[in-house]
Amino acid sequence: YQRRVHGRSSNFRVRCLSGAPRCEGSMELARRNDDVQLRHITRDDLPEVIRLHNESFPIKYGQSFFDSLFEHDREAIVAVSPSNELLGVVTAFVKRKTWCCFFRSPPSGYIMTIAVAVRAQRMGIGTRLLLAVCGALLERRKCVVVTLHVLSTNEAAIQFYQRLGWVELTFKPRHYLFDERYHDAYKLMLEPKAFARTKTFLDSHGEHYLGGFA
Repeated sequence: YQRRVHGRSSNFRVRCLSGAPRCEGSMELARRNDDVQLRHITRDDLPEVIRLHNESFPIKYGQSFFDSLFEHDREAIVAVSPSNELLGVVTAFVKRKTWCCFFRSPPSGYIMTIAVAVRAQRMGIGTRLLLAVCGALLERRKCVVVTLHVLSTNEAAIQFYQRLGWVELTFKPRHYLFDERYHDAYKLMLEPKAFARTKTFLDSHGEHYLGGFA
């Protein structure tokens, strides 16, 4: 789940499929966040990770969700300051389907949550977290695709993903239930080739969003 606000995007598919990732704007503000370290989550991080989720999302996640982040099919990455202050987190898991006793489909990745503390927004931390977890899923875990859901009204998040090569897969009416009503969502997709193009583009512009991931 990803959060923010404002108007509906009826022509989202067309905009997502148009050209190379556009990394100006908020990305320009993120050039110098070298002091922020990305690393895998530890159990010591859990109190702050839970607090950040509670502050960021209208959907409330139970303790079982956070305990599951240490399972073998999960990827959970945090962004921390030099003083080890939690600035952001991204969580994901690897999905595998078994079609019969002898055949399993290739793995795919699913991003469950991504959140950045208000005080640390517009520093490129969300971009670094997203690219780091996609790299873990697509390159290390050998997933064939990564997907996520985003509110259909969340224009800021939609444009963020669009700049990084994500495209619309399906429209999901009534996907979320919070604040006592249903909310529509888009299911977005990132393929390995699009991820590689985004990394190449960022590298050519001197952006080092993947650096510092331990």
